[in-house]
Amino acid sequence: MRREELIELVTPLLTEEGLELVECSVSRTAHAQVFRVSMDRDGGVSVEACERVSRRLGDLLDANPILRGAYHMEVSSAGMNRPIWTLEHFRRFQGETAQVEVVGENGKNRSVQGAIGPLDGDRLVLVLDGGREEILSLGAVLRARLRIDPWKPRSRRTAAGDPDGQESTERKDGNHGHG
Repeated sequence: MRREELIELVTPLLTEEGLELVECSVSRTAHAQVFRVSMDRDGGVSVEACERVSRRLGDLLDANPILRGAYHMEVSSAGMNRPIWTLEHFRRFQGETAQVEVVGENGKNRSVQGAIGPLDGDRLVLVLDGGREEILSLGAVLRARLRIDPWKPRSRRTAAGDPDGQESTERKDGNHGHG
């Protein structure tokens, strides 16, 4: 199964559960395919949501005629250091700290960390330590991840009972070469 096929399979399921697909990957070991899905929603993702999605996705994978042989699946919340890449993500996490890698003016990539400030069209303001503002073009952003301090009071809640903002469940009972 390819990544695009996994995305097609999991996206409607996550939408039904009120979740957003954050990352998705397909890889292979010597004995099985490995499917990784990370998800998020405002307020965080509970262990119960991970378990529910894991069971439902496992059932879909087991019923998929394209998939033959063993697989290993990991379903988790995106966690506190989740990737952000859309304009909506930057709006949603305004005020949070992010590590942003951008293409520099000289063509060399550089990394900047600061609080996500206001957005103006395709421009993002990062408020650096000391209050200095750096204006970045969203088109120049290569990668960005939240850098949430678990000890800092936050406006967003993480999943209940989840001290580090990341929940996970793994399912290893797929086809596993049976049949």
